[in-house]
Amino acid sequence: MATRPAMQLIRLVGGLALLAAAPLQLGATVIDPDTFDSRSLVNPLETPSHVLFWVAYLLITVGLPAVHESQATRVGRVGAAGFLLALAGSALTMTISIIVAHLLPLLASSTGGAANLTLLVMPGSVLAPLLPVLVLVAVTFFPGFILLGVSTARAGVFPSWSGWLLSAGAVATLAAFAGPLGRPVTVAGSLLFAAGLVGFSWRLLRPYPPPESGMN
Repeated sequence: MATRPAMQLIRLVGGLALLAAAPLQLGATVIDPDTFDSRSLVNPLETPSHVLFWVAYLLITVGLPAVHESQATRVGRVGAAGFLLALAGSALTMTISIIVAHLLPLLASSTGGAANLTLLVMPGSVLAPLLPVLVLVAVTFFPGFILLGVSTARAGVFPSWSGWLLSAGAVATLAAFAGPLGRPVTVAGSLLFAAGLVGFSWRLLRPYPPPESGMN
């Protein structure tokens, strides 16, 4: 268990990081070109949207340990597993977003018609080795944030609505795999996810006594 001054610092840094991440990941989702667009990597919004994504998920990666530290004794093994999966999913999302923002648009300009991440990672394509990493993102990010949200809502340390919104947002953003028809649901999910992060931040930035006391 962290000392009181250390916990105060963890909560301050984590709360500020999550507060900043919330609007960044929402803005990134809103302006992100459709992944299924065959020329998405040459869209002028591709780089700025994924810059926002990698900054947002860097901040989320920084902020999540404060959430877990605040409720570690109450969420049990399921909550701990959700935290670890969400942390890994956030770090991997940040990494992939850096690649998409800064490397793939340059690569796409030299691959003829293949200007789409989905096309570039297919077996036999130039970035096929990246496909397992994308799969790993999916199997850590979505289960992780769903479990983290549910366990948080049940733990009673943070406002229960923040956990439920985070979990619902993670579920709704799965609609991104449905292509253009799923985009409104994806954006709505990103909004719910952002609201969950704001709820976490609001609790972390409140003065002591710490969240473990159960005061909401």
